[in-house]
Amino acid sequence: MKRVGILVLLLLWGMHCSALAAETPKEIMLASEEWTDATNKDGTGLYWDIFRAVYEPAGVKVNFIIRSYEGSINLVTTNKADAVVGSYQNEIKGMIYSNDAFDADAIVALFKKGTVSSWQGKESLKGKTVAYVKGYSIAKYLGIPVEQKEFDTRENILQILDKGRVDFYLENETDLDEVLELKIVDKDKFQKEPVMELGLYLAFPDNDKGKALKAIFDEAYPKLEASGEIQKLKTKWNW
Repeated sequence: MKRVGILVLLLLWGMHCSALAAETPKEIMLASEEWTDATNKDGTGLYWDIFRAVYEPAGVKVNFIIRSYEGSINLVTTNKADAVVGSYQNEIKGMIYSNDAFDADAIVALFKKGTVSSWQGKESLKGKTVAYVKGYSIAKYLGIPVEQKEFDTRENILQILDKGRVDFYLENETDLDEVLELKIVDKDKFQKEPVMELGLYLAFPDNDKGKALKAIFDEAYPKLEASGEIQKLKTKWNW
């Protein structure tokens, strides 16, 4: 009987250890667009540094894959990656989100000069046709009725806007400035105005691994922010 009791205890202990091991993933595969000095393809950048500071002390290796934003979502929803980088809060149905935003997008509107008599913020977009990159649900955060059009590339949106087929192009300011520098259109013909600010979050699948990875981020990130480590990283990257 004693042997049976010892065997039962050992079995229970083994099950407990296995459960603990399952609770802490060994790696995280992050899916992201490439953003200059944030998610560079070579593994450098502010966001990669932040995620390594969050996960590596917990024994989680940080890996990443570069795709379009829509492609990143598809990878995570098909369990080929563990988190979408830079999602707006509750943007993707069925996903769970980090408690804290690790950065924010300054959303701006680009439009042809002379088409808006007096800029009134996002109210100027009411009832108008707005375009943005496919996968980003920017219009849902406006809180006003607009006609939405999604396009695969930023370059395509600029051309469509230049032809007058949409009224506004909504984009985060950094990406907009970069695509304007490609000289696809004459940027002097356009006006840029601020619309709103949206926090950037990690979006995880609603499964055991996703919940475990979210829990690690939710515990570690506020501590890194309070210690000043996040600010040090932002200073390093001139953010």
